[in-house]
Amino acid sequence: MVMNVRLLPDHLITLFGNYYLGGVRGEDFVAWAVDRLLEGEDTPYLCVLAGESSSILTTDAEALFRTALEEMNLPSLDDLKLHFLVRRISEEFLADQISAIDACNQIDTLSFRFHESIDYNETGWEEWEALAEGLSQLSEPFPYSLPDPSEMTLENFPDYAKATARKFLARLYPRADWAEQFKEIAASGEDKLLDEETQSLTEWEQKNWKW
Repeated sequence: MVMNVRLLPDHLITLFGNYYLGGVRGEDFVAWAVDRLLEGEDTPYLCVLAGESSSILTTDAEALFRTALEEMNLPSLDDLKLHFLVRRISEEFLADQISAIDACNQIDTLSFRFHESIDYNETGWEEWEALAEGLSQLSEPFPYSLPDPSEMTLENFPDYAKATARKFLARLYPRADWAEQFKEIAASGEDKLLDEETQSLTEWEQKNWKW
């Protein structure tokens, strides 16, 4: 089953991300199932998984989890699109939940695991890959040069990473940050009409119109 990235539930993005980065345990699958029940979901295997103890083996919990996904008509671990995970990492980084270096390293890990299925045009992966290469060059210099080697440093690396993350998310959500940008424009006084001084208003517009 193919699911549009905009429709993938956040709880799956988080769990899938932990799974492919090697940080998920059996108890994480159980906690996920419990949360789904509390949200009103109710399927046989979901109930079974939610009723397991936190000491359940990861392999056993994953088997129940996969079946629960099928019952709930949700995408499976095998149907996962790479950009789901990159979206999660990008958003966590921009929210200051992880560092620029951690974000880049996590995405580099995903690149290694998914290298055969990466769609560069779809994911905007080339920017992240260049960033990872740049970070490697800064940390352990190689004898060859990278684009703009004199501009990127470990100090300003987070700025480059933020630009990359925003560019990636903009491909998925072209208008995602418009509200924030409008606030910045208003705060800086740049939201004034260009022809404000020369325009001619009607009497009704002058007395009754409200912005």
